Amino acid sequence: MIKLRQKWQVLGLAFALVLAGCAEEADEAAPSPPVTLKFGNGAEPKTLDPTLSTLVAEDIIISALFQGLTDLDPAGQIIPGQAESWVISSDGLSYTFHLREGLKWSDGSPVTADDFVYSLRRVVDPATAAEFASFYFPIRNAREVHEGRLPVAELGVRALSPTRLRVELVQPKPSLIELFSHSSAKPVPRAAIAAHGAEWTRPGNMISNGAYQLAEWEVERRIAVIRNPHFHAAGEVVLPRIDFYPIEQEELALEMFAAGDLDIARGFPLDRLDWIREALPDTIRIEPQFGVYFFVINTTRPPFDDARVRRALSMAVDRDAIVRTIMADIGAEAAYSFVPPRLPSYETIEPPFWAELPLAERRRMAASLLAVAGITPETPLEVPLIFNIQQENRRIALAVAEMWEPLGIRVVLESNPFRIHDDKLKTGAFTIGRRGWVSTFDSPEYFLTLLSSEAVPLNAGRYSNPTYDALLNQALTLPGVAERAALMRRAEEIAMGDMPVIPIYFYVNRYLVQPRVLNWVENPTGRHRVRFLAIEAEG
Repeated sequence: MIKLRQKWQVLGLAFALVLAGCAEEADEAAPSPPVTLKFGNGAEPKTLDPTLSTLVAEDIIISALFQGLTDLDPAGQIIPGQAESWVISSDGLSYTFHLREGLKWSDGSPVTADDFVYSLRRVVDPATAAEFASFYFPIRNAREVHEGRLPVAELGVRALSPTRLRVELVQPKPSLIELFSHSSAKPVPRAAIAAHGAEWTRPGNMISNGAYQLAEWEVERRIAVIRNPHFHAAGEVVLPRIDFYPIEQEELALEMFAAGDLDIARGFPLDRLDWIREALPDTIRIEPQFGVYFFVINTTRPPFDDARVRRALSMAVDRDAIVRTIMADIGAEAAYSFVPPRLPSYETIEPPFWAELPLAERRRMAASLLAVAGITPETPLEVPLIFNIQQENRRIALAVAEMWEPLGIRVVLESNPFRIHDDKLKTGAFTIGRRGWVSTFDSPEYFLTLLSSEAVPLNAGRYSNPTYDALLNQALTLPGVAERAALMRRAEEIAMGDMPVIPIYFYVNRYLVQPRVLNWVENPTGRHRVRFLAIEAEG
C-alpha cells in the first residue's frame, strides 16, 4: 500500500499552470502555483461524451465541462443553466426556453438554440445508441425517430431564434426541467464531432460550454480540467484547475486522502470507519441519497426466467445483517422495494409479506420454491455472480453466497474492473450481477424505467412484463404528479412480485472532504457541481 501511495503522490503533485493575467513584475517574488483541487473520483470514465454517459464518475466531470439548459445548485436544486428562463404552456405540452445572451463555447464560438436542437436529436438518433434515449420519448416523434420510423429532423425540438428553443411533447413530463440538467441533455459541439468523430472528447479536440475545459486525459491516471474563460459565469468560478483521479480501490483513496494527496475522495472503506472517525473526524460526509444497491438477474437464462426462482433468492437474503455489519450502520436502509424512500413525490410501496417473517421461515419458503425448479442441496445449481472490484462489493457477494448455499445455490464469484463489469451487464453476458442506480431527480420514473422492456440495455436483466410496461407508460401520460405516482406504485408492486432485481440496500452518499474545501453542501442527488467549490487560503 505504501508503494501505491507513493506512486500517486508523484502523480498528484501540482503542475505549473500559467494563466493569462497572472504575470508579476520581474523584481517581485515568483507567484505561488495556482491552487488545484484533487478529486478522487472512483472508476475511470468510459466516455466524456455527454450523450453517451451513464456513470456518476462521468457525470461529475462532464458537469464541470458542459452545462445544460438547466443546472443544479450546490444542494442539488434546479437552477437556470444556459437558459435564463422558460415558459410552459397551460397544457404542459410545450416548453419555450430563452437562452442567455452571448453564450459561447470554449473556443469562443457562439452557443445557439440550434446547438440544443442538434444535441437532442443526437440523443434519440438510433445511430447514436444513447442509453438514455427512452427518457426523451415524451418529446414529439422521439419514439418514432429512435425506432427508425421517422428522420431525426422530425423530432419536436426547434430553434425559434438563436436564443429561443421550443420543445413540444406528446404527453406531459413534469420532470422535463430536471431532465434537461442531466448529462445526456447537455449540448455537444457539432463542429468538433464532425471534425474528429469519436475522438472529439480528447484533449485538443474537445470544445465545451461549461465552467471548465478539458486540459489533460491520461487514461487510468488523471483527467485535468481548467477554467473556461468563455463560460457565462466565469467570474464566479474560483478554482482554476481540478484534477480527477480514477481510483477504484477505496483503500488506496483513503491512503492518498490521509496523506494529503486528495482533497476529496468519493467513497471510503467501511471497515476503516472507526479509524477515520478517530484520525480524520472532520472529513466524513455521509448523506442520504436517491439510490439503490441491487443484484440484477438475467431473466432470459433458465431457471431465472422463472419468477419463483428469483423470488426465492430474494427471500433468502438477510438485508438487515448486510446493513448492520458490512455497511457498518452508517445510515443505509435495507431495501425491499426498487424506488428509494424519501422521494417527496412518491410513497414507498409496502414490503412483501415475507419481509416480516423470521429469516428461518423465509428460507424454508425459498427452499420450497427452488425445489419446484429442481434445485436442492442434493441437486445444487452453480450460479456465476459478477461484481466490480471494490471491497464492499466482494463482502456483500460473499455474504449472499453464504446465504444461498444451504438452498442448493453454489455461487461462483467473478470480479472485474468497472469498465469490464459494466460491459457484461449491458451486453447481457452475465447471470446475476451487482448494480447500483442513483437518480439526479426526485422522480420514481428514473428508477422504474430501468425495468421497462423498452429500456435495454439500461434494463440489463431484459425483464419484460406487458402489464408492467402498460402501467408505466400510462402513468407517464398523466399530467398530475400524484396520479402518475399511483400508477407507478402499482407497476412497482408487479415488478417486485416478479423480482427481476434483488434490492439490497438504499444508498447513502459517502465522501471524504478535507476541511479546507469550501461550499460543500449535503446533496441527496449525489451530484456535487465542482464549479461551486473553493479551497480556503492558507495562513
